[in-house]
Amino acid sequence: MLSDACSAQWDRGGIPAWGTAARAEFWLAVEQPGPWGHDAFASSHLGPDLGKNIEAVVASAGGRALLIRRPGRAGDARVRRPRQVFLACGAGIGRPTLLAGRLHEPSDVLELPWDVLGSGGVPDETSLPGLTRSPESVALICTNAKRDVCCALRGLPLAANLARRYPNRVWECSHTGGHRFAPTGVLLPTGATLGRLDAALADAALGSPSHDIATELLDRRVLRGLAHLAPLDQTVDAYARIRWDLADIREPVRIEWEPGAEGGATQGRARRARVTGPAKHSLRVEVTARTDPEPRRVSCERDPSISTYLDVTEVT
Repeated sequence: MLSDACSAQWDRGGIPAWGTAARAEFWLAVEQPGPWGHDAFASSHLGPDLGKNIEAVVASAGGRALLIRRPGRAGDARVRRPRQVFLACGAGIGRPTLLAGRLHEPSDVLELPWDVLGSGGVPDETSLPGLTRSPESVALICTNAKRDVCCALRGLPLAANLARRYPNRVWECSHTGGHRFAPTGVLLPTGATLGRLDAALADAALGSPSHDIATELLDRRVLRGLAHLAPLDQTVDAYARIRWDLADIREPVRIEWEPGAEGGATQGRARRARVTGPAKHSLRVEVTARTDPEPRRVSCERDPSISTYLDVTEVT
């Protein structure tokens, strides 16, 4: 690993990862073997028109679409065969649900009930031909090298190693964002977005119930956030779960922002919130955007620059 790679620089800084998860009310992962390119849905052999259409429809409903492929076996992208599909939904209402199956044509996903998914709900299985509920979680590891070299150098070997131990539960995926935290990944169905993954952390994630964030992942350097939440809420939710050792996302963390918090956290200005959880847990926190004094690369393709990160402190 090059010492000046973006993820190596951020590793050395030990900078918190929370609040950096891409926002998504639900996740759709579609198998597409072969090369992906910088913009995976537009430049893979899925075809630019179909790829852009799938990505746009998912995004307009408030979700996130990813391409996936089996680790270590890119395969022939032009072979017509059923594709593995995962649909994760319901995390925002405390019902994290993973639907999985194989569809004959990737275009079949365009028939999903976008109104239900966009509202945060869980569709009736009868409306999803070919997809059934899966009791096990699935880990998607970003290996999209065309977006950042760190994803290849760190994501590829991790995915290959894990896939040997968890067949059909670990997949390479396209860009998840946050490559400065590589290896990055998303755990379905919770939508927990993770950084600085290693084999031990992934073992803990995949060995836990599908509705849990493993205790080992409740670390400010690892847990980027639950994707159905906004960045500030991701940060406070992560802090509270770490503080209370609250792994089960069916147990809600309720956040009530004090007046003035609507604009988000800005440098030098704090936002305060009252946070409550199960078992009468309660605390009051302050979220502040802090400046990292050392210039670092946010991507391997960019020059080092000054960055900010979200910090949480408890107040009385």
